[in-house]
Amino acid sequence: MKPQLKLVSTQVATNTQPSVIEIQKGLRIKKRGQSSYWQVYIAIKGKKPIRESTGCADVEDAKKVALQKLAEIQYKLENNLPTEKRTFGNVAKAFIVDCERLVRIGDMKKATCTFYKQTINNYFIPFFEVEQKKKIEGIGRVAITQFQKWRIDNGKTFADGARCKPSSATLNKEETVLNRLLEFAIDNAYISQKPDIKKTKVVSNRHPHFTKKEFRKLVRKLRQFIEASPNGNIRKQRTLMYSAIVVLAKTGLRPHELLPDTDKKTKGLKWANIVFDTDKKTGKKYVKLEIVKLNSKTKERDVFAGATAYWHLKRLHEKADTRWLQIEKVFNSDFRRSFNTFLTWANMRTNAEGEKYCMYSLRHSFATWKIEEGVSIQQLAEVMGNSPNIIHKHYSHAMTANFKENFI
Repeated sequence: MKPQLKLVSTQVATNTQPSVIEIQKGLRIKKRGQSSYWQVYIAIKGKKPIRESTGCADVEDAKKVALQKLAEIQYKLENNLPTEKRTFGNVAKAFIVDCERLVRIGDMKKATCTFYKQTINNYFIPFFEVEQKKKIEGIGRVAITQFQKWRIDNGKTFADGARCKPSSATLNKEETVLNRLLEFAIDNAYISQKPDIKKTKVVSNRHPHFTKKEFRKLVRKLRQFIEASPNGNIRKQRTLMYSAIVVLAKTGLRPHELLPDTDKKTKGLKWANIVFDTDKKTGKKYVKLEIVKLNSKTKERDVFAGATAYWHLKRLHEKADTRWLQIEKVFNSDFRRSFNTFLTWANMRTNAEGEKYCMYSLRHSFATWKIEEGVSIQQLAEVMGNSPNIIHKHYSHAMTANFKENFI
């Protein structure tokens, strides 16, 4: 039943006391001395009172708005809907606290919780809380679509000014975090329904490759980077990264085929899958890497590499503890952050066209060099674990670059 307007009492404003008008029991409007608008106060049994601005300077208009808000609150109470309006930031912080609780009881990985917190603090709060000033119930499909567009244009900016455009995989992981946050809001009655979140797909360009000249410069800079290490532990890790970079560039492996992952234990090459040998005819040293199937993007195959990769891996093998050689992985890190740090330090974060280098650029460099050397597409596809069609699609630039030289 619609509440009836019933004026109970009025307190006249003075210099020290604001005007207060009690419309009915549990409902009043109030104007503070410095404010132009009336505020409505609604008392709810067993809950914190609700206080909102009416947006009205006229007292009669403010009374009407107060009665409308009371009717809305009564409807929500009758239908077990949330009555409190909470900011996105407050709910996000409560969600982080809950994630930390799940870590303590073993129901969530610490790395997952860390990713949730970084995503919320770096992207969700800056957009929904700071830029949009959204209440949690105001996060609908329109707001999410606006966020998805904003997120693509607001990737991480590195020290040299290069901006990181997020991949579809990264955006989808972050959208999963938003989905979990909204589910948390439903479970705690902050919102009554959760909007659907459509996964973002980013059309990205092929990762840039290093020319042979650029890679020689990269190797020189890497040696300087190692020499500039502030202590022995950092020097050791940078030396390992140096070997990993060289092996990736000389084998064309996907980064996850060689390097481990904190969350996915199956990733990374083990010593048990490496064979050192010498060609009987030529006497050349070579290494065979036995790549096992880890996921849909990994094809089981043997990859052969010459002396450069051979000696890098051989030195690491000789230093490794013999008791663990059959079960341990070759490298202890994926070096992604360290590689980005190095590229920034070396002023090699992007190529001349402004495209950002990454670990995957080493695989593309290997493929480009081999095509330029005249290796057949079929052989290259076998070594890289791709189909010939994929090689044609991504490396046609290398095929046409030396087209003239192949025929004269």
